[in-house]
Amino acid sequence: MGTLHDLVLHVIDKFKDRVAVIYDDELENSVITYNDLHKLSKQIANILRNYGLDDEIIGICMHTNETTPAILLGILQVPAAFYFFEPGAEKFILKSLKSLNAAVVVVDISYLKDIENILFLLNPEVLVLIPEWQLIVIKLNGVNRQKYSIHLAYCISTSGSTGIPKIVRVPHKSIVPNVIHLRKLFNITSNDLLFLAAPLTFDPSIIDIFTSLSCGARLLITSNQIKILPWKLAKMLGNHYHVTVLQITPSLLMSIGPELLRTSILDKSSCLRILAFGGEKFPSLDLIKKCRAEGNMTTFFNLYGITEVSCWSTFYQVTDSDFASNQSEVPLGESLSDTTTMVINDDGHVLSEGCGWLYTGSLNRLCFINDEVTPENGLRNTGDLVTTDQSGKIFFLHRKDEQLKRNGKRLNLQEIEHVVQQEDFVENCKALIFNSSVILFYICSSWHKEKMNESEREQLLKTSLQKELSAHYQPDIFVDTNSFPITYHGKLNIPVLYDMMRDSSRKQQPVEKIVEQCWKTTLKIHKNIPIDTTERFLAKGGDSLLAMQFINRLQLDLNLQLNHILPLVLHNPYKDILDIVRESLSKYKHSTSDEESKPSELKLSSDNWKDMNKSVEKKHLENVQNTQPHSTDSVTYINHRQKNIIPKLSKDSLGKPENVNVDDDKILPKKKTKTNNVSNNHYGLQPKSDNISLEFPKLNSVCCHHRKKEVNIRWTYNTGKCVDASPVVAQLSNKERIIIVGSHSHKVSAVVASSGQLLWETLLADRVESSACVSSCGQHIVVGCYDGCIYVLQTATGDIVWTFSTSDIVKSSPVVDPVTSYVWFGSHDRNIYSLDIQKKVCILKRNLQSGGIVSSPTISLNPHLVFVSTLDGCLFALNPFDGAIQWQYTFHKPLFTTPCLTSKGILIGCVNESLYHINNEGSLIWERNTGGAIFSSPICIPPSKNDGQEIIICGSHSHYVFCFTIDGELCWKTNVNSRIYARPSILKNLHLLTSNSKKPLNLPVKRHYQSSVLSEENNEKSLKLNTCTEDFSIIFSTDGNLHIICISCGCVLGDFTLPGEVFSSPLILETNIIVGCRDDCIYCLTVSE
Repeated sequence: MGTLHDLVLHVIDKFKDRVAVIYDDELENSVITYNDLHKLSKQIANILRNYGLDDEIIGICMHTNETTPAILLGILQVPAAFYFFEPGAEKFILKSLKSLNAAVVVVDISYLKDIENILFLLNPEVLVLIPEWQLIVIKLNGVNRQKYSIHLAYCISTSGSTGIPKIVRVPHKSIVPNVIHLRKLFNITSNDLLFLAAPLTFDPSIIDIFTSLSCGARLLITSNQIKILPWKLAKMLGNHYHVTVLQITPSLLMSIGPELLRTSILDKSSCLRILAFGGEKFPSLDLIKKCRAEGNMTTFFNLYGITEVSCWSTFYQVTDSDFASNQSEVPLGESLSDTTTMVINDDGHVLSEGCGWLYTGSLNRLCFINDEVTPENGLRNTGDLVTTDQSGKIFFLHRKDEQLKRNGKRLNLQEIEHVVQQEDFVENCKALIFNSSVILFYICSSWHKEKMNESEREQLLKTSLQKELSAHYQPDIFVDTNSFPITYHGKLNIPVLYDMMRDSSRKQQPVEKIVEQCWKTTLKIHKNIPIDTTERFLAKGGDSLLAMQFINRLQLDLNLQLNHILPLVLHNPYKDILDIVRESLSKYKHSTSDEESKPSELKLSSDNWKDMNKSVEKKHLENVQNTQPHSTDSVTYINHRQKNIIPKLSKDSLGKPENVNVDDDKILPKKKTKTNNVSNNHYGLQPKSDNISLEFPKLNSVCCHHRKKEVNIRWTYNTGKCVDASPVVAQLSNKERIIIVGSHSHKVSAVVASSGQLLWETLLADRVESSACVSSCGQHIVVGCYDGCIYVLQTATGDIVWTFSTSDIVKSSPVVDPVTSYVWFGSHDRNIYSLDIQKKVCILKRNLQSGGIVSSPTISLNPHLVFVSTLDGCLFALNPFDGAIQWQYTFHKPLFTTPCLTSKGILIGCVNESLYHINNEGSLIWERNTGGAIFSSPICIPPSKNDGQEIIICGSHSHYVFCFTIDGELCWKTNVNSRIYARPSILKNLHLLTSNSKKPLNLPVKRHYQSSVLSEENNEKSLKLNTCTEDFSIIFSTDGNLHIICISCGCVLGDFTLPGEVFSSPLILETNIIVGCRDDCIYCLTVSE
């Protein structure tokens, strides 16, 4: 029957120029052809053969992307087997590697830090580094190598749902019949597009990969974050790529919701031919009917199997007569090729009718569990209780550990779900039992939520259940939720559902108690200290970030959308906040719509998505991430802070490379976006021995040529309290430069730039988080304060020459209009101000009828406009002379970032995770999702004189730094392992800076650009950054780490750690970086090569 790789290699020549794999996570979009797939796999096979790894098990720890199938094929061609694992569950992985005798692992370099504890317990030795794939092959000397006589394909662990997780070794002859039968059953051809829904730690992924590639079809891969965000998954599968064959768990697909499914994946004109549910009980036909649009022609299959008999054992094709009947359940169906199923009772007798335990297996499809050498027989007890009827149809009941009795009577929870699903307002439901209590979780449709409240819905459900079912079936607790949590494998996350039940019981507390608990938890107030209803959030030590945390806690506990109360939390006393929460709760409207969660110009067709609460979606994301070992986005770019693992590896391994026989063919897979390239020297290692000639496919277009940067402290100055404000530079009449910065100590400090020596210090009435600006004449410093005032100080002495009062705190950093010399700033009182500090008068005060203003205004000269963003999520363009609103763009989510000018318009980052480019007329040019809230103001680097293009750099709370072109194409992204709040800065070429360091200082205007070079390669439709650029991006993450990143490729060329958190944006003076830190100090760091 052959092997998995034989199935694919057999069709390579026929489809060599066709696309084999597509990877798209909305940030990176890449493809690889069958020809490239073949060449990549041969090269990885040759590399591994060189170390004599045939008939062994090779561990793999990598991100799933377009090259993953090629690497799996390469391992299989050695021939060897693979065991895929991800960071986390260290004890289990350690035990698994030892029990499998997996003495060699292939690791994604960006995962090294995450698994270093495992590696060092197993005495690692570097065999070879493959920089173009960002992979490193490591020998584990602490594991005994073993050759397997059985021809294994892969090893996989069970989920542990029926006990302790087990390791299953799967031979080719066990899995190949599944692939052959299913591709025939689904009639898969080269015209099909399949979606890889399961991770590689879940065996249905093997079916997806090899059924697709063995037929010349295309395989679509995306990140975990896309999979678990319903509207994104629906858009990708149904609207963007038009997937034709989908194998998926019911919970993952149903998380999208009936409304959105009917208008995307399962609409009337859907391209989806086959929808095969597996991994969980098939959903009720009542639910499927709600999810299908009238006229939808998709064919549904029920797949059943266990990992111990990898992968599927039975199938059933749902017929039109099934949908037309009154039945709700679907049978398990027929046995797949070379598979046997039978029902056996507790006495060991085979049943033709009745209730018993399902056994499945085959004498040929034998898998080996844990230390098994030879299985006793071909049948395995699935641990699933089933019933078989007179016609021989087998129906799933429940797992072995889910036998339910209540009041001495057996309980079938599916009967509860069947009754509830009949109600029009129920989109999905799940019944569980917990401590003898029956809990019913249900999702209500958005339309019905508007028509009746929760108590009315609960009463309707109770009435229906009492009418249809006996008393011992009646639920004790009803939980109305917006979505069901799912695990990493796409299954319903039962433990999290129980957590939701406990959260629901908390909702029964008085709203006053919940608000009080959230208030005290956020502000770290002892629970026994009473709250004064006149106290204010900021006065109790809060700030904007803590205010967002407070609101998020309220949203999760009350299941309400409350982002609109942010200005109230920052401005008003506790009693006002409590009143608005009471009012919102009484209305009981889950009002987050697509128009509210996205900019007003973007539309989605599903009413279901309009009702989805963003906070619940975020909690759902956290739940999924917490149930997988270490689920992160499919990272393509290397985090160089993880380099610390390499010097610790065996010094004996740091020799010269060995000879590897690699194909002479050099290939360049077609890619739409670029990945980062890394040289061996970045990690201070070389592969193991002499004479290697590694010719790898150039998956990455750019290899950073810069040397590593060294960072040292030049001086520090202690301000007395934490420094969140960003430093600015001013120049005295004697040409000496000074650094100006405010702090929580209520002081504005001026220190000499060259030495850090204090020049003057001025005490204000409250803390200072506003960054100062220098007047156009250079003689004054202007800074905002928490006491609601703007202070104008003498640059040379720090003396206060004028104070202007607003009605609330001033965190907005003032900026000077170079045309009029007026100073513009915003206040939490929702006004934008323009001051003539020479005449000491307020020129303009404009109430924008929007939220408070914390970011700095931005002034454009052509056209001459003032751009202002607010906490209510509005971006305004104002006439600089009369303050008239020229246009307004609404995001409906808070804006903390300062608008950034480009040649085409304005960049703005939002807490809804997206970066927006808006033109000077107020229309959206493009939007890019970063996977995390954006508090870091983006910067735009203009083109150099060498035919370059503008590029954009932006930090995100997703832990990534992103580099985009002016057209929104992703150049690179780099993981810095922590959230980013500070704005990026640009460090020029060190050689140029050193030679020009004595030039007089030119004070920057707010729109301060540095140069970089971009180029476009004509033979590919993909952007590449020119490697000759000599600029570097300076990024501070909130954990206090400095990252020096090459603008060309995203490589981290240097790093340094400060002893406190950093929210201050760095100031660059030649080779010096000046930044404030929450350890109370200002730091001047010097960079050298």
